[in-house]
Amino acid sequence: MSTGRLRNAPQTRADILVAARRRFGAEGYQRTTLRAVAGDVGVDPALIIRYFGSKQELFAEAAEFRIDLPDLTAVDPDDVADVLLSRFFAVW
Repeated sequence: MSTGRLRNAPQTRADILVAARRRFGAEGYQRTTLRAVAGDVGVDPALIIRYFGSKQELFAEAAEFRIDLPDLTAVDPDDVADVLLSRFFAVW
């Protein structure tokens, strides 16, 4: 399944994770297929296996969330909660 454009491997991997999170969240583990995730991204399902090894490993990686907290040293103490919540919701 080719989209006719060159792909950047790290970006493609990230795109697969985004699509997998959406599918797993909407359809659950059992109903989500690698073919569906691949179709959402426009790649061959074999590429998902190449990057992640299996559906189980894709799920495990998709289920990990990194918040990457911002530097709060310059943030007014009264604004810390707002800064953290906005970062949390951006990731979630």
